[in-house]
Amino acid sequence: MIDVTVAICTWNRAELLDKTLTRLAKLDVPSGLRWELIVVDNNGTDDTPAVLAKHAAHLPLVALKELKQGHSHARNCAVQAARGPLVIWTDDDVLVPPSWLAEYATATERFPNADYFGGPVRPWFESPPPAWIADNLAELGICWALLDHGPEVREMKPPDYAYGANIAFRTTAMKRFPFDPAYGRVGTQLSSGDETRVQDAIVAAGGHGVWIGTAAVE
Repeated sequence: MIDVTVAICTWNRAELLDKTLTRLAKLDVPSGLRWELIVVDNNGTDDTPAVLAKHAAHLPLVALKELKQGHSHARNCAVQAARGPLVIWTDDDVLVPPSWLAEYATATERFPNADYFGGPVRPWFESPPPAWIADNLAELGICWALLDHGPEVREMKPPDYAYGANIAFRTTAMKRFPFDPAYGRVGTQLSSGDETRVQDAIVAAGGHGVWIGTAAVE
């Protein structure tokens, strides 16, 4: 039986995905926690299959292909395949710390009635950025989908949202409120809002989310 599903949707970012999977292999998995990693290739044409094969030996990897183009289609594909009662989402250009999975596991036990969870998204610069970027990161953060509601672990209140690079949903909530293919990225079309609409639907139905300020990613 699987306790947690980690899911990533990818499209033609094999080099970045390789770094993401390398970091996921370094997770400090809590004793007794059983997890799986679903990676959905959304019609990529690069070396993604080779990257997945490279990491299959040291990750509990489930590689899937979604033929319908679009981030929401790929996400819904992952939800249908997920075996865990919690799906934690991250992206193919994200670095997670070793404690990331444990922080989610602790929070989901502490808040058993919460429907979704999220944590900080901080910048990952391959080289030191210019001073004007570092000095104005609060204003520029939206360009990289950066997010930080603070270091606490607490219930989220409007207008708090979590972003797709670091968010989790109970699988039952995901199946009740699937991602809308009218939103989210499709190929090179950089639209978004797919996970925001799911959070809105959950809250409108009386559910709530929890902010995990201790589960930051880059």
